[in-house]
Amino acid sequence: MVLTAIVITMAVAAFVLTLAYRSFQLHGHDEVADDVEDARIRELAEADFASDSYEDTSFSDSGRDAVSE
Repeated sequence: MVLTAIVITMAVAAFVLTLAYRSFQLHGHDEVADDVEDARIRELAEADFASDSYEDTSFSDSGRDAVSE
């Protein structure tokens, strides 16, 4: 019974990988057209906005971190 479950799992995994590979061959990318989060990130990148929690940190040769303000 366990061996049957392993064989079925491997077959389904191979089938899913084959579908993904074939989709990549046909379309050339794996981008989701209507991904809401991706659209939001793209809008922020185009507007060049950074997150409120972002701190620009530069590292010096002295080993101390300097946080720009």
